[in-house]
Amino acid sequence: MVSDSAIADGVSRVCKTNEQENRQGPSGVCHIPSLDGLRAVSILLVVLGHAEGTRRFPSRLPPWTLDHGRLGVQILFVISGFLITSLLLREKNGTGRISLRLFYARRTLRIFPAFYLFFLNMVLLSLLRVVALPRYDLLHAATYTMNYAGNGTWWMGHLWSLSVEEQFYFVWPSLVVLIGTRNALWAAASVALAAPAVLGAMNVLHLSAAGGISTWFPFGADSIASGCVLAGVLRTCRGRYGSRGPSAAGWVYWCRSEYC
Repeated sequence: MVSDSAIADGVSRVCKTNEQENRQGPSGVCHIPSLDGLRAVSILLVVLGHAEGTRRFPSRLPPWTLDHGRLGVQILFVISGFLITSLLLREKNGTGRISLRLFYARRTLRIFPAFYLFFLNMVLLSLLRVVALPRYDLLHAATYTMNYAGNGTWWMGHLWSLSVEEQFYFVWPSLVVLIGTRNALWAAASVALAAPAVLGAMNVLHLSAAGGISTWFPFGADSIASGCVLAGVLRTCRGRYGSRGPSAAGWVYWCRSEYC
């Protein structure tokens, strides 16, 4: 178990690093208002995607305005990979190391209470026979493996994206610590490129497994991996060019001029 004093000490060290980087300016990763806008748009896409087809939902809206729920999830994945990697790189730059204990403690306190409250409510509703939930759905939900469940129920199936996120939290920080930042970013770039290529090839070959494995972590995490690579490249670019380095919005242009 992580003691309160250890967590407080770690948070204090990271906050001091944040203050130093905020004073330094472009090298730090602070609150980014534009990401709040992207979150809002992506959440709206997801909500509209789930609302489509429900009772009393406006039927006059054209389908092309609603069928973008998966796109909203992908945007959230990219933002997650970018922010988590930025925080890890900032902590390593400021303290010389990444504390896995503190990272997992923060993630646990942030996600577990709300999720397991929802989970226990669903178990109660299942026991009262208000909703019908097979045991495998409950097992996959409780272990954050819903993305491997295949045909999950409507009540629990949407947890596949949270499962992908939790698997990312479990794998990515440890990978950065074990093999180093540079190698981890190369691994993320490989996933970002290989996963869509493999799924595309399977669809071209009409392999029936393509649809079923698209949410598996190796194939569903390409968007998260893209965000990880973006954080690493943006930090390197700003470190090299200082205040003249590109903003997040100018990253694509910088990538083309630097490597193409």
